[in-house]
Amino acid sequence: MSVERNFIAPVRVADRPKRRLRFAERDSLFWRRAWGGLWAAGAFLASASAMGTPTGFGASQDVMLMVLAATAAMGLFSMLLAIVFTWLRLPLPRLFAGGAATLLSGSIAALKVSGAGWTGSVVIAAAYTACGMAAGMLLSALHAVSARRCDDGAGTPAAFKAAAISAALLLLLPAAVRMSEDIGEAMAGEAADYALAPPPSGQGGYQAFTYGSGSDRREEFAEGAMLVSRTADASSLLPSWSPLKSLYWGFEPARLPLNGTAWLPDGEEPVPLVLLVHGNHLAEQDSDKGYAYLGEMLTSRGYAAVSVDENFLNYSVWSDIPEDDMLLRSWLLLRHLEQLAEWAEQPDNPFYGRIDLSRTALIGHSRGGQAAAMAADASRWFGSGVDGVSIRAVAALAPTDTITDGERAQLSGVSYLVLQGGRDADLTDFYGERQYNRTAIEPDSDAFKAAVYIPEANHSRFNSDWGTMDNSLPGGLLLSQKGLLSGEEQRAAASYFISAFMDAVFRSDAEARDRIRNPGDSLPGFRSPGYSIQYEDGSYRMLQDFEKAGDPPSLPAAEAAPGLSAAVEPVPSRSGGGQDSLAGVFSWAAGSGEDYYRIRLEEPPVIQPAGGITFSAANRSMDLCDADGSACQPQEITATVRLTDADGQFSQAAVGPISPPEAPRYLRMSWLAEGWSKGKYKAAAASVLHSYRMPLKLFAMLNPSLDTDGLVSVEIRFRSAGSGPGKLMLDNIGLYGPDFSKSSISPPG
Repeated sequence: MSVERNFIAPVRVADRPKRRLRFAERDSLFWRRAWGGLWAAGAFLASASAMGTPTGFGASQDVMLMVLAATAAMGLFSMLLAIVFTWLRLPLPRLFAGGAATLLSGSIAALKVSGAGWTGSVVIAAAYTACGMAAGMLLSALHAVSARRCDDGAGTPAAFKAAAISAALLLLLPAAVRMSEDIGEAMAGEAADYALAPPPSGQGGYQAFTYGSGSDRREEFAEGAMLVSRTADASSLLPSWSPLKSLYWGFEPARLPLNGTAWLPDGEEPVPLVLLVHGNHLAEQDSDKGYAYLGEMLTSRGYAAVSVDENFLNYSVWSDIPEDDMLLRSWLLLRHLEQLAEWAEQPDNPFYGRIDLSRTALIGHSRGGQAAAMAADASRWFGSGVDGVSIRAVAALAPTDTITDGERAQLSGVSYLVLQGGRDADLTDFYGERQYNRTAIEPDSDAFKAAVYIPEANHSRFNSDWGTMDNSLPGGLLLSQKGLLSGEEQRAAASYFISAFMDAVFRSDAEARDRIRNPGDSLPGFRSPGYSIQYEDGSYRMLQDFEKAGDPPSLPAAEAAPGLSAAVEPVPSRSGGGQDSLAGVFSWAAGSGEDYYRIRLEEPPVIQPAGGITFSAANRSMDLCDADGSACQPQEITATVRLTDADGQFSQAAVGPISPPEAPRYLRMSWLAEGWSKGKYKAAAASVLHSYRMPLKLFAMLNPSLDTDGLVSVEIRFRSAGSGPGKLMLDNIGLYGPDFSKSSISPPG
């Protein structure tokens, strides 16, 4: 056979009328083999899509079925398009061209479903299709060389085939190479999930067991359950329930199961109870298992922990999440508490006398974080909570904050902790900060609240079973993984803050509060992500919180430096909305000297020696760059606090430079952000406040003549480090008293 005939079979003019419908006439052996490269690209795309949309039958079955479906679609549409190309008399290898068009269309559809815009979808799909075409052609060419060498008695066909396949994969699957880099990034600093958490507090062993309905589709909640729980009638909250859900789960809304995995420390004394609840993920994946690292860490420190199963409320390929699912999620938490309270009174039950329901905490991730806050404010939606249960603490990992029945949770008398990742590609806004701002801390109470922003954390890695990506495959492959904390690092950070939070709430541990405010080097071997942390407790006395819009002084005795531009504005979110709080915003031009905001104290405040001055601040100089569209480099802001007494004596101390935040890079290719999910990833840098605390003893040490009992003004002074223009956001300027903790002036990170 000639090279010409092997590559493109010529067509004689006399044969054209009778061969017009023979759509494969131009697809020689070379092009038919090259079509295999297109099939491989389609199979890879189908496999990734199957892993991103599990059906519940198992990953291997999902992949097999999706690849079979893709193969059938590739074959059918290749032939149909080849027929069209034949009628159009296009001088192409028509089956191969039809396969390329099919792969291109399928790739565009997969990217659009993932959230990409039209431009990004077309460009990436075209590049991917070109790789498939090149890989197929290379594979076919190498196969031809191999066959020729075999016919000539030289070489080994197997070796040439291996080389051909390897070369083809290099062209065909560049995304697989990037995926391997992601896996390597995720495995960086490989360690046990909670190995970097503070050491346990001397507790002994523990027992782990499950409770459930006794007839669940999951064995651990069926025959494997130690305790059989009652069911919960949610028919009034869940009027619509797909028959497919009943078929898959095996129950109706009138008898939702109460399933949980419990960790109970050894001993005889009652211990605080902590419930953990997941958020929305694929229902076919068991999200509740992903918090075993927290359950084991908590029980090792002397707390009883339960990870609650609410997977049947999650999204599925077969059905969407229920309406008003936030009500259902929080309502189910209350039903679990009722069941646990009942067991705690039964002498033969492992919970009998072992859980102290007056010391209960809720931990939730994503929608579970909002559900936890709603359950702690149950009377707002359900009229009352659970008798005998006192929820004293709520911790949220990257929570949502949606309006439910026209309301949002308003916590009072409850300590609150929220952790948020700055690279969260699911919830790009810091919604938990809004709940933080709505959480009321009564004066002189033991309650406190803290909001921790971790710039290099994402959404999924708080759960050990949610994978490394915040978007499902194949779109998740386009998320940037560079610089992200590994799953182990992120879960170590969660363990660190949650353990400190529980110890601070239930043990009044002074060191634990300080670990939250100032993590510093508390995590040896853990790369510092530059936390921004807000904190407030019952010892605080606010001098200025800027909650009245208008001129920032707003206090009769407050004033700003002349020429300083000042206003009260909402604390912005990344998407442009507000964070349910107002702050003072001060801006100045290049070349300005040191500016200030001063509060005069009409009566000297009563501050104990352990107390001091506190305020929150964020560098918003990036706004000045955005204002005129010019390229600029925001500068650090140097800030000091000056205290003055009635005799004119003053003392001042620096809080360290306040750095401008960096805008996160969510996608591998920044140009994709414009059209992705309606601009969801076209994100500005988040203006996240950080709380500074400066003890009075520091000022007294710097100037022993300062009368700290007779202060007449508190002044915050600031300027750009490079004498350029600047913009500073200030909030929650006040005094703090002895809150059973150490004082610190550490800057973020």
